[in-house]
Amino acid sequence: ALVEIGVGDVVAGQRLEAVLSPGNITLVFDTRRGQATWRHEVVPLGDSLAVWRGDELYVATRVLAAMLGVGFRYDRSELLLGVDNSDALPVVARRAREGRRAVLLRPPAPAATEATLGTRRALADGMVLDWSATSSTRDTGGAVSAELNAVQLGFGAQVLGGGLDLQEYVFPNVLRPDSSRRTSTETHWSWTIAWPGKRWIRQGRAGELITGGPRGRGVRGLLVTNAPFLRPAEFAGERLQGRLPAGWEVELYRADQLVGFAPVDASGRYVIDVPVVYGPNPLEYVAYGPSGEVIRQGRTFQVPFERLGARRLEYSVGGGECLADGCAYSANADLRYGVTNRLTVEAGVDQFWRDSLADLSHPYALASLAVTRAISFTVEGVSRASARARLDYDPHSDLHFDLGHIRYDSAVAVPIIGTNTVKDQTDANLFWRPGLLQGAIFFQAGATRAVETARTRNVARVAVTARFIGMRLSASAREERDRAPGSAPFTTSGGDVSGDALMTRGPRWLRGMLVHAAASGDCGGALTSCDPSVERVSAGFGRQVLNAFRLDIGVAHARGESGVEVDVALSTVAPWLRASARSVYTSADGASSTQLWEGSVRWDRRSGRLDVGNGRNLDRAGITGIVYLDQNANGRQDADEVGLGGVLLRVGSDAIATDSLGRFSVWDLVPFESATLEIDTLSLENPLWVPTTAVSSLRPTPNSYQFVALPIQQGGEIGGRVAYGDRETPLTGARLLLRHVATGAIREITTFTDGTFYSLGIKPGEYYLTLAPALEEELAAQATPLHFTIGGPGGGTRLEGLVLRVLPAARNRR
Repeated sequence: ALVEIGVGDVVAGQRLEAVLSPGNITLVFDTRRGQATWRHEVVPLGDSLAVWRGDELYVATRVLAAMLGVGFRYDRSELLLGVDNSDALPVVARRAREGRRAVLLRPPAPAATEATLGTRRALADGMVLDWSATSSTRDTGGAVSAELNAVQLGFGAQVLGGGLDLQEYVFPNVLRPDSSRRTSTETHWSWTIAWPGKRWIRQGRAGELITGGPRGRGVRGLLVTNAPFLRPAEFAGERLQGRLPAGWEVELYRADQLVGFAPVDASGRYVIDVPVVYGPNPLEYVAYGPSGEVIRQGRTFQVPFERLGARRLEYSVGGGECLADGCAYSANADLRYGVTNRLTVEAGVDQFWRDSLADLSHPYALASLAVTRAISFTVEGVSRASARARLDYDPHSDLHFDLGHIRYDSAVAVPIIGTNTVKDQTDANLFWRPGLLQGAIFFQAGATRAVETARTRNVARVAVTARFIGMRLSASAREERDRAPGSAPFTTSGGDVSGDALMTRGPRWLRGMLVHAAASGDCGGALTSCDPSVERVSAGFGRQVLNAFRLDIGVAHARGESGVEVDVALSTVAPWLRASARSVYTSADGASSTQLWEGSVRWDRRSGRLDVGNGRNLDRAGITGIVYLDQNANGRQDADEVGLGGVLLRVGSDAIATDSLGRFSVWDLVPFESATLEIDTLSLENPLWVPTTAVSSLRPTPNSYQFVALPIQQGGEIGGRVAYGDRETPLTGARLLLRHVATGAIREITTFTDGTFYSLGIKPGEYYLTLAPALEEELAAQATPLHFTIGGPGGGTRLEGLVLRVLPAARNRR
């Protein structure tokens, strides 16, 4: 009973059965036969090892130690029995669960006060210049030719609070019909602005853009929408419910982190609210019985990206001149609404205006429904184009199945949406990862049936992949059957095998190398009725060279060719350049090569500095600033206040350090989305220095840097003790709350073993120090808050000898 082992059948004076969980290990004490059994072990029980007292059985500790895998310690003077190695006992596992739940249920610590920094909205600001060039060379029988294929120049700036992009494409060697060469150019532009805090309009776009709706189309025009510029990953809350015997408890884990739990009520029902994100949400469900029983299962919540949370409404209206052939102008109006967290409906219209052909109007409607936690269903109908339905089954992360069918309307002679060459198509896909080798093996299968105007096509695919000992091995097979009306079916099939491994052992030159090998074959009939032949084999390796280059070499041989094909790729990344070259040699075509160079230049208007980058940087954003010591606490950097070097900051997801002048700069942030700036106080030279604001946030604008100044102030320190009652008894481990009057920010302080406390790095200001409310309630006592002020302009304060007095609640009432 003490360790919560479930006791089963008891025959007083003869036999007792118990079940140890997890594992459902049966323990049997049979005094009539004089033996104890568990698993496959049998231990003799004499009168000195097992004694009955009425209907209770007392067993010697050395027998229990062997059965339970624990150790015992005696203290006869204190009448204490200690148990070692007790992690597997049900009572210890339960207390560990209670500890995890206490952490989950603990009220969140008061968040550091976050200051929102204003975004500078200049008429025009910043500059980004992207550039790239591609070229090719060819050697055919000793004649080497080289040509420049394309040059791209992109210019970006912040204009009127939005991002303006201009891109020029130059193709110097376009082949004419008469085999002569000419230079062709293309110019593209766009302007994007976002207002994340607005409700009815959050984005505006002009220039070349993609319209809204399920089938966005490239146009040169305008678009407005209230959809977020960057959709957050968080979706909403879902409910996991079920039934178990009363007395059980259920926990839910995501990536080994406890995210929820619930006890089973007297009726046998439990409900857990689960926070979910877009996409798959693999969870582990763990149920615990009253006697240590454990049930583990995988659960998955699948949230399609077209679904919205309950009572969410989004619209999109846009259109303009078509960029692709098929139409002169195009427009779309789209409306989506989340009826519930499980049902989203969408409706809209795609309109196309054409020059020589009739205009097309395609109203459409769509619904996405989560029928159950594991089953979701999507249907869509597009007038004069298509109708489709899709079923997804995701019971857990190791199994996925989807089935989709689409039927096309062939009444339109030259369609823009849909096709008139396919009547209908059905697709099915399966992913299954059984528990073999702890999930190291998984299977994939797919099938497609398409009924076309001139034929019926059936395609089936199956693949298996295994990962072990640092290697990945894959094998796949496919079969395709075509049948034209009035003719016999034509069947082809084939297969592929491949393997790759990352070398982690062996000589130094071999470690870190990625090795790959593959073979493929074709068959002129069905898989079950032909002799497969190997059509192509290949092998290769790749690794870093001199820490600056990536080298990949591959060789291949195809059936019917006289020689081998050699493929060599070399790439490098420098702070100002990203470059790659790929060369291919075959005995029939000789050698050919392609090269790519790309980089960028960024301009910070405030500092007048230029930065270089090694990739595309249009439509990104940056933050630059300075960290300085605000000696007079006036909130601005004066001429005699210097920057602080070596200060670590986290800006967005990047960790950076200030230079010797206190400056920092970070790029590649998402524009219009809030980026946080947090100073690592442990990196400050003086432990009494404190940031004026622990956490700041800023919404950077595209194609430009936003400047921020982060002041550091001289903080203070306090010390004292907590005295309880008339005898002023010290309170050990007491939780104290230090509240800043102006901002409401709270700092927690814990007393030492002698009841004293100390804290440093306290920002200047007016404070109250008191006992945590939970501790006051536990002690049935009340503290008299201490009121004091730290520092002022020019320095901090050191306060010692503070006494926080705590009196019993009854004394306070009197």
